[in-house]
Amino acid sequence: MLVKRVLTALVLVPLVLALIYLANQITFAIAIAVLMLAAALEWLNLSGKFSLIEKIAYCVSLSLLFLIAYFTPMIYAFGLAVIWWLFAIYLIVKYPNINADILNKKVIRLLIGAVLFVSSWLGFVLLHIAGSDYVMLVLLLVWAADSFAYFTGVLIGEHKIFPKVSPGKSYEGLLGGVLGALIVTQVALWFFNIQITNELGWLILILATTIISVAGDLFISMIKRIANVKDSGNLLPGHGGILDRIDSWLAAIPIFTLLYFILF
Repeated sequence: MLVKRVLTALVLVPLVLALIYLANQITFAIAIAVLMLAAALEWLNLSGKFSLIEKIAYCVSLSLLFLIAYFTPMIYAFGLAVIWWLFAIYLIVKYPNINADILNKKVIRLLIGAVLFVSSWLGFVLLHIAGSDYVMLVLLLVWAADSFAYFTGVLIGEHKIFPKVSPGKSYEGLLGGVLGALIVTQVALWFFNIQITNELGWLILILATTIISVAGDLFISMIKRIANVKDSGNLLPGHGGILDRIDSWLAAIPIFTLLYFILF
């Protein structure tokens, strides 16, 4: 499994870097749309039985929503994302004492997916327009938060956050993730030569993005528990499905983008 994970990463990392730094804005937007649509198909598989026609219709609808969101003030898409993720945190806190029948209704799942994938797509696109380094910065932030949280949790994690959702996550790990995100992003700022004048705003941005990225991970974990599956798919050898890899991004990207444009 470790060999598969490493080999997959060796293939994906150069592709991601090429997409971020070499693709023009239209190519980047299309590529991220394809990524989101692939994740949306996995989301549908976790959400019940959908026919091929229904899946195609949903992907077409999402594609139209991508275009609509691009030409609509971003506060609408990101505002919905903020409201949704606050409610998602409530669901995570209440799990398993939630009405899974309501959450499993097809219409509800379709609406949730629309908010998740459209707001994340828009966040990626707007950050890329602002500069490729900003896309790389937020990816490094999420990666650092996840990696530092994992290793901190393995070493000293004792107090579990939501063991019924994700047994491995701990408060110690969360703290380690926040510190790791702060350290890595500071190094990235220096490397990319990005000047930050609002230090307090930057601290708020990192803290909020790190915490919400954990919520993204926990929410998808909760959905997989409800669906009684380990992974969202098997497209990425050693890593599971696409949704398994971008669960944190779905929450982090829109929040990071919104706060960035507000604070800076």
